[in-house]
Amino acid sequence: MTLTRAWLNSENWDQSRAFLRENQDELACQETVALLRETEDKIAHQHAAILELLDSLDLDEVFDAVTDVTVASDQGYRFLEAGAWIKLAPCHEQSRS
Repeated sequence: MTLTRAWLNSENWDQSRAFLRENQDELACQETVALLRETEDKIAHQHAAILELLDSLDLDEVFDAVTDVTVASDQGYRFLEAGAWIKLAPCHEQSRS
């Protein structure tokens, strides 16, 4: 939990990317996703979506989408074209919060 909280407290997306890169083995697991989804905190849900997207994209692709709407749109279209619309679920859930 302490590691997760430290990641959530990153001051910006660049720091968040660097922190996750250093701690990906510990953070990128279903337990962390579940913990983040249990809260009502929008920031926690954003981070859960990041972890879920790591199943389909590498870390840099995920954070490029987080920080650039054009990249996010392009990746979304790639998922749709590949018939992998389910991969968009974390993003859709986040946009509804």
